[in-house]
Amino acid sequence: MASLHDRGRVSQHLKQLARDAVLEAHCGRCGDCCRFAFIAETADGPRRLMVPQLSCIHLREDGTLTSCEVYGDRARRAWWCCLELTDQLVAGLSGQRCTYLQGAAWIQPALALDPDEIEAHLPRIAEILAKVAGTVRRDDLARFISRWDLADRVPLPDD
Repeated sequence: MASLHDRGRVSQHLKQLARDAVLEAHCGRCGDCCRFAFIAETADGPRRLMVPQLSCIHLREDGTLTSCEVYGDRARRAWWCCLELTDQLVAGLSGQRCTYLQGAAWIQPALALDPDEIEAHLPRIAEILAKVAGTVRRDDLARFISRWDLADRVPLPDD
């Protein structure tokens, strides 16, 4: 996984947060780290871009809060998951709503793409989705494939 931020600085930030409470208590359960994302070159250099309409197959949503249905066993059941919080922040996987970024304005969050931006990155998104379609919630993927006319480029996994 590509590093977008300094590991030492991220570790120091997390140690500071851990002084107040156990790290997991800081999680706001926004679910942005469980959305489809990829790295692209932007005017500001490499950035992780997120497609908010595409969620991990294990993400469950309850109103505005989310949870992972395999959290305790994700190393075995979700090979694509970024297991360590430090790695997640270093790689720029956290979205703009991530509460772990509070007090760390120097960490660039993944940018959530709007429809115009999705269209601009559609060839790259389709290329990646074709390889990892089984990691994305099927209903999300079906809507996305239909919306962007990707049926010939992105397979919809069987139920």
